[in-house]
Amino acid sequence: MYIEKSICDLDNKLVIRHETLKKIRHRVEIIRQIFDSPTVYCRALVEVVRRRRFSHSYQLVLRFTFTYLFTYLFPTCLAITLSWQSGLVVMVL
Repeated sequence: MYIEKSICDLDNKLVIRHETLKKIRHRVEIIRQIFDSPTVYCRALVEVVRRRRFSHSYQLVLRFTFTYLFTYLFPTCLAITLSWQSGLVVMVL
């Protein structure tokens, strides 16, 4: 009987310590997240800046492309099309 009671007491202590360790692990995880939060914030900030720069560069490329298309390429194609329709062959360089 004494051995059974000792085993039962030991089991109860183990269960209590296991629960305590789970709580401590949870608290340590929260502390780790608090510790890592400035790093995560800085990485997110860097990503925002990178995306804004990319977006700005992409908009500049689009503006240049459309400007090129509508100021040079479109009038050239229009002139070639009109010359073909009229029967004249004109080389535009």
